[in-house]
Amino acid sequence: MIRPTFKDPYTHELEYFYDVVTKGVEPKTTPEDFKEDLRIFNGIIDALRSS
Repeated sequence: MIRPTFKDPYTHELEYFYDVVTKGVEPKTTPEDFKEDLRIFNGIIDALRSS
């Protein structure tokens, strides 16, 4: 496996979050994306409860 870096994914995410907060970089996902994720998760939970 060839890797561009030895950093783990969590470190990449933390560095990106830092850039969003301190440098005004546009986040990859929006609050609307997050709300849609919550709707999907709730649907999965409801489906698991009913089975």
